[in-house]
Amino acid sequence: MPVYTIVIFEDSPKELKNHKVHYIHKSKTVFDTGVKINLLQKFIFISLDNFKYILQNRIETGKENMSGDDILKNRLEEWLMFLSVDEPELIELLISHRPYFEKLYADIYNMCINTERLMNMYSKELAQLDYNTVVYMVDELKAEIDNQKAEIDNQKAEIEKKNAEIERLKKLLDEK
Repeated sequence: MPVYTIVIFEDSPKELKNHKVHYIHKSKTVFDTGVKINLLQKFIFISLDNFKYILQNRIETGKENMSGDDILKNRLEEWLMFLSVDEPELIELLISHRPYFEKLYADIYNMCINTERLMNMYSKELAQLDYNTVVYMVDELKAEIDNQKAEIDNQKAEIEKKNAEIERLKKLLDEK
C-alpha cells in the first residue's frame, strides 16, 4: 500500500512554473539500472498558481456564456479553486456551482470577523507553549547542574586520592 505525500504550492518553484499547462505533477522513482521496484513513497505536487493560470485561460476563452460546469472539470478542480482564488466573482461562481462551499466560506469569514476570539485562542496556546518551554528549560538546567555536581564530586575524590598519595609519600620521605 503506497504512502502519498501531497505538497500544495501557492507559489510554485521555477521548475513547476515552467510547465504552466500542468498543475499536478506525480513522481515515479526510476533507477538508472532499469531495476523496477514498486516503492511505497509517492509524491504529488500541486501548483495552485499554474491551476489559476489554466482557470483564467478557460474563463477568458469562454467569457460570457460559461457556467461552472464549463470552467471546472471535476471535484478536484472545485477544491483547488476553493484553495486558490480570492476574487469575489470566482467565489460567487464556485458557490453557485457547488453550494456546499458557501458554509466553508462563511466559516472563514466568521473567523476573520472574530479575530479577537481567534487571537485569544492563540494567546492561550502560546502561553501554554511558553510555560512548557520554561519547564523544559528548567529541567535541562537541572540536568546540567546535576552533571556538573557529579563532575565536581569526581574531581574532589580524585584530589583526595592525590592528597592521600602525597601524604603517603611524605611519610616515606620522613622515614628515610
